[in-house]
Amino acid sequence: MSVELMIQPATEPLTLAEAKAFLRLGGDAEDELVTALILAARLAVEQLSRRRLIAQTLRARFDRLPRTRTLRLAAGPVIEVAALEVAGPDGELVPIVPSAYAVDLVGEVARIDVKVPLSPGLRFGGIAVTYVAGFGATAGDVPEPLRQAMRLLVAHWFENRGDARAAGLPEAVVGLVAPFRRTGLAA
Repeated sequence: MSVELMIQPATEPLTLAEAKAFLRLGGDAEDELVTALILAARLAVEQLSRRRLIAQTLRARFDRLPRTRTLRLAAGPVIEVAALEVAGPDGELVPIVPSAYAVDLVGEVARIDVKVPLSPGLRFGGIAVTYVAGFGATAGDVPEPLRQAMRLLVAHWFENRGDARAAGLPEAVVGLVAPFRRTGLAA
């Protein structure tokens, strides 16, 4: 299985104004850097937690349907499944009608139970699931400890620019993310 980002989040869990207030910065001389650090912090927290923080559209590709006929979506939390598609002989994705599958968003890992046989025309990645993952569409939907981890990471990177001794993530960031970290299947 592979997961591809189709549509970036419309917003970040942390605004430029919030980050600047946390850093006690006035003016706009460092805005470009702080904006880049916010993005990098979100990506780092997503990687560490194995969760998507803010709503973004992803496409998971599978080579085949498992014997159980259940596809498991690694990147979560999943908000909605937009489409299940299978590649035709020409490689073009053909949508599967929603009545041919059931979606379970309740558990830790979202699942799609497929009720019909799927025969992809491609050997690799012939089954595609397009879905939206994240805690929600707004910064307020993201748990505060994860937003705080982002603040601390932005501050750490801002204060230690170019300092090779500051490699790695601060322990406080790891500690804030730990309760949210998914184990097992993740992307």
